[in-house]
Amino acid sequence: MAAAEDVSHIMLADRSLELQTHHNNIRVAIIGMPNSGKTSLFNALTSESAAVSDAAYATVRENSGVANYDDPRFHWLVDHYDPELCVPSRVRCVDLPPLVPGSWSGRGVGSELIVKHCAAADVLVVCVRAFEGQTVTHSLGGGGTVNPLRDLDLMMDELFDLDKANISAMYGGMKPVVEKNMGGSLMEAEFKSLERVKAWVDRAGKKQPLRHNLEWTDQDVAVIQKYRFLTAKPVVVAVNLEARDYTRPPEVRVSRSNPLGRVSEWAEAKHSGFGSPSKHEGLGKAQTGPGLVVGAFSGEFEERLLEVGSIAGAKTGRHTSVYHAHLAGGNTTGPKPGGRAPCGSEG
Repeated sequence: MAAAEDVSHIMLADRSLELQTHHNNIRVAIIGMPNSGKTSLFNALTSESAAVSDAAYATVRENSGVANYDDPRFHWLVDHYDPELCVPSRVRCVDLPPLVPGSWSGRGVGSELIVKHCAAADVLVVCVRAFEGQTVTHSLGGGGTVNPLRDLDLMMDELFDLDKANISAMYGGMKPVVEKNMGGSLMEAEFKSLERVKAWVDRAGKKQPLRHNLEWTDQDVAVIQKYRFLTAKPVVVAVNLEARDYTRPPEVRVSRSNPLGRVSEWAEAKHSGFGSPSKHEGLGKAQTGPGLVVGAFSGEFEERLLEVGSIAGAKTGRHTSVYHAHLAGGNTTGPKPGGRAPCGSEG
């Protein structure tokens, strides 16, 4: 499906992603504030049926599922080499409890769980609410008002603070060992890199992710990869739109008068200028700095499709809008339902 495919696409988007290790099965952690639509997105990507509620903090433990990555290059290899066994890549998705201000200090539901799964992930999908809806309350900030830019700032700051707390703890534990010459040359080299990483996060008044620094040494990159710091990871910002906004033409959807356009401007203002931004034609303009992509989906639209699929006696209703989700903007329409099934799949 296109959404899962596009999440995978950003792993190759630019050289800043050298901070990440690469492998065949990509792991995605879906995070967001309460009632942002995380679980709706997870269900759409994986065809799972995790419980969705209008109440805040409905997700108190992780939901796990798998989305197949239908890569045309894979089919080309199968067609040309006709292997006896072919196993397509998969995107492993985890839907996590809400991320809230203060999670870095232990506040909220499942903060340790969030850190554990985000550290293990290759990509972070940050789900942000841009729909109104009287029955779905917005539990944080602004008197319950919907403000995706405020929420994004809060979540990005929270990821930074989680990294900073972790780096400071590691530095404090390693420093006395190195000073007493008890760790050997390898630990000493690692400690020097950790000092540079700590200096980056300790800069006064700046909360820039590690992926914004394009001058890390090879040793620094090795340390960042080893400890899987959160702000070194590529990020997909998934903007959860109302169905009427989601179904507008792409050129209207990314205009300044619409939530997706305003989030795109936020991304350019705060996350560009740190390397060459990637162009994603599905959204009509450059959206990113290193390792950050903005795209859209609609939980409301997904629910409508699911209802239509149930009435028709089909199980494919919830897949359809994901084919057109532009989650990372790299595909205007996405593969069409009913296209070629991955090798080894049934029906």
